[in-house]
Amino acid sequence: MHKFETINWNFSGNERLWIYHLNYFDWIFNTSSSTELILNVINQYHDQIQLNSVGHEPYPLSRRIMSLIQWLAHNKLTWDEIDLHLFTQTKWLAKHTEKHLLGNHILENGFALLYASIYFQNDEFYKQANELLTVQLGEQILDDGAHFELSPMYHTHVLERVLDSIQLLRNNSTFEKQETLKFQLEQIAANMLSWLNKMQFRSGSIPQVNDCVSINEYKLKEIFSYTKLLSLETRNNALHNSGYRMFRKNKFELLVDVGPIGPKYIPGHAHADSLQFLLEIAGKTVVTDTGIHNYSESQSRIYERSTMAHNTISIENTSSSDIWASFRVGNRAHTEILEESDEHICARHHGYRSRYGVFHAREIQCLTDGISIRDQLIGRKNKLAQANFHFDRILEMSEIQGHGIFTREFSFQFENAILVNHEYSLKGVDFNRTRKISKVVVDFMNYLETTIIVHPSSKKD
Repeated sequence: MHKFETINWNFSGNERLWIYHLNYFDWIFNTSSSTELILNVINQYHDQIQLNSVGHEPYPLSRRIMSLIQWLAHNKLTWDEIDLHLFTQTKWLAKHTEKHLLGNHILENGFALLYASIYFQNDEFYKQANELLTVQLGEQILDDGAHFELSPMYHTHVLERVLDSIQLLRNNSTFEKQETLKFQLEQIAANMLSWLNKMQFRSGSIPQVNDCVSINEYKLKEIFSYTKLLSLETRNNALHNSGYRMFRKNKFELLVDVGPIGPKYIPGHAHADSLQFLLEIAGKTVVTDTGIHNYSESQSRIYERSTMAHNTISIENTSSSDIWASFRVGNRAHTEILEESDEHICARHHGYRSRYGVFHAREIQCLTDGISIRDQLIGRKNKLAQANFHFDRILEMSEIQGHGIFTREFSFQFENAILVNHEYSLKGVDFNRTRKISKVVVDFMNYLETTIIVHPSSKKD
């Protein structure tokens, strides 16, 4: 058996995210270890807390506070020594909320303060949690229900926190005027659930846009079941200011990104994916986002955030927005919607204007049996551009013929292509897990017409 007294809570042998998860303590819900052993580990952790630099960071501290409170409550345990440490650490968190980072980090701080306020029946913790969550959720949840960092992974995480907080407030009438916060959380949860429903393909999958690993379908079912258990209002908000549009036909579904890279002041989880699209045919993913598999400062991290890793246009293999380091964005593309209807959208961005003197405009028309996509570089002529397409499987070489791709389920034909090249790429499945997929790069100048035909055998039953 592993000797827990030897655990290095600052272990640097793996990437930083791994040690973060160790310090979150959410793993205690997925272990067969005895309650006595877990209590021993918790106490040893607290004995070493002064030597633990990661454990003092507000984000892992927030998650650990919530994990331990949930675990103690679930097991109906009262442990004075642990409570003393939790109270002391919550007081420290209250003075060190992540106002410099904001985003999902400061929300996590607020939720932790809310948990602790009810656990300890502490008015000061509640007052700070109420103020922080009221302001930040009002800012971070967009009108169409999206969390403003536009990552389905973080969206579902924040939604779970909101649902837990609703249940917590319903079950504990501890503070005056907590009904106001509960009501706000219920409205936010309904909007966030609506956005998740609108983004979900009929197959049940959620697109891996921006910083997002594959979201387990059972996790989604748990969230939807949870909302029913809480009897929350069902809403049908149209996708709007998150920048996504979902076109649904009998044979296919097409998701298009016509939104800004953002949020403006914290775009750390954003990708240079302006005007990209994702496609499912008959309930199967065909054109996919490559997702992510790590947060380390590395070439793979920069590539996964680049335009070349998305289903859109790059010029001379450069990105539409200036992606650098692990969570940095410099100059960024601004997207403008020119025309929009139920079956058609036309938009452009200026991400290449300063470097190459061109706008990228993309016009998409959804038909009964397929899709027409026109990409045009408006401005200086004869810039070599690349249209990137990432397929969710490995294409057979026999399926790539001339200036087209021909399979049993679909065909892609490229007008004005100079060269159609097949490559291999990696799709992030989870942190530290990838799988190989096919990438097709189409070289062109000035414009490219892409015609996608869905074959009759692909009709969704």
